[in-house]
Amino acid sequence: MRPWNRKDLRGHRPAYIPPHCRPCRDHTGREFPSQLAMCAAWGISPGRFRSLKLKGLPLGQILTAPPYHRGKTCADHTGREFPSTQAMCDFWHINISTYHNRLRAGMSLRQILTAPVKGRNA
Repeated sequence: MRPWNRKDLRGHRPAYIPPHCRPCRDHTGREFPSQLAMCAAWGISPGRFRSLKLKGLPLGQILTAPPYHRGKTCADHTGREFPSTQAMCDFWHINISTYHNRLRAGMSLRQILTAPVKGRNA
């Protein structure tokens, strides 16, 4: 029978402790109470830790891996960089669908971002 609250767990050690809850040590020799605590100390998400570990990378590379960026950064015609196309469109006050429609129409990036939007008094 599995105990359901903390009071029932007093004095009993569970038969199985999951790997992410066991004490562990990083590549520099520091000890942590759990894998989750080690990930938090190194600033890496537990999911990213597991995925890199499944790829077979050594612990040092896993914990010091550069942050994962889902998409590419983009820059406008002035050279200002944005983390996403949506952020750039928000900055220039145009809808993302307007951006894509103008891009398909063959307009340059400068024209896309600076041309007035129809129906809007600017």
